[in-house]
Amino acid sequence: MNYQNHLLATVSVTHYVNDGLDMVLPVILPILVERYSLTFFQMGLIITSYFISASFLQPIIGYASDITGRKKLYLCSGLILLAFSLYMMQFAHNFFLMATCAFTAGLGYAIYHPEVIAFIGYHVKDRRGLGLGIHGLGGSAGRAFFPLITSTIASLFGLGISLLAALVIGISASLLAFLILREISEPLEKRLDFKQVGRIVILLSVILALRSAFFYGTVSFVPTYFVKVLNSDMVWSGLSVFIMMIAGLVTQPIGGHLSDIFGRRKVYAVSSFISGIGFIVFLVLPLPISLVALGITGFFIFLGFPMTFAIISDTIPKETMSGNTGIVSGIGGIGSVLSPMMVGLLADHFGLYLALFIPISFTIIAGILTLFLPKK
Repeated sequence: MNYQNHLLATVSVTHYVNDGLDMVLPVILPILVERYSLTFFQMGLIITSYFISASFLQPIIGYASDITGRKKLYLCSGLILLAFSLYMMQFAHNFFLMATCAFTAGLGYAIYHPEVIAFIGYHVKDRRGLGLGIHGLGGSAGRAFFPLITSTIASLFGLGISLLAALVIGISASLLAFLILREISEPLEKRLDFKQVGRIVILLSVILALRSAFFYGTVSFVPTYFVKVLNSDMVWSGLSVFIMMIAGLVTQPIGGHLSDIFGRRKVYAVSSFISGIGFIVFLVLPLPISLVALGITGFFIFLGFPMTFAIISDTIPKETMSGNTGIVSGIGGIGSVLSPMMVGLLADHFGLYLALFIPISFTIIAGILTLFLPKK
């Protein structure tokens, strides 16, 4: 097996862990909300603290890694910081400490994507959409299985054991990346030039911000929706996220492959429109039929996940890929920062059910803006 296959296998595993750990916080928050009598708004602020660092620090981290060339070191340290910060959440006895742990966890998460996209863009020359889809498959598996595993372990053995398991997995993934990945050793003659941040980069940033607002504004509260509105237990809350995320196991490689054939824009637009419609159906229909709509929502939102980074890899010079990826991810993360806080605030005033309709408009607007991307 050549190095390209080793690379894709390794980053699929690290993506599984990185994006799986990203889903731990929404699952454990209902426990913390109950334990410390937090409001929905405080819950939203904790999630916002996570996404402030997870989003806004990505351009800085991507630029720094372009300058230093230590992309592997950045990637490995980010996985450890994310896992350790989540582990420390169990010792946070007040809102301020929980928000601080969430912020440092977000910092760990912020490191991963600018670095790994540079590795894939540098080493995967042909069928890059499929390669990014394979990488995305690992992330989808993590988002699907981590909530179910975390909620089950927490129900059976307590919060501390579930977070200890997450810590061990995070450290193991970091070690795997350190042993397998080869540092990009070619001298980078060009650095991040902000003149290169043109129409495509800005448009991608806005589309990603809107899609992130939809994704995180919904998935962050789906577990709590099952517990607080539908009066289900923790296992059901984890299962709901599992159903929403499991489709990404097949749709990201499919989406990447289809975009190699039919174009990134078409796949991106279909993903945005139908995921919004699917979530409307989920909220309107009763259980268990609504779970089918939740799965459809996940299927189509993940169909477009590889598109942002595939377009970046197609158009951005490899010498500045981490920096420009950081810019798109950073600006795009504004949606993930503001949406949970907004949904939480609206839920306190109008109820969580009505508040969950708001993020749907974001993905519809994203689908419209996608039509302004280049056809090829």
